[in-house]
Amino acid sequence: MYRLDYVLKCCILDYV
Repeated sequence: MYRLDYVLKCCILDYV
């Protein structure tokens, strides 16, 4: 299971 923090950080970095 992936951590929410990890996913969120990934998404944010990808968006930025």
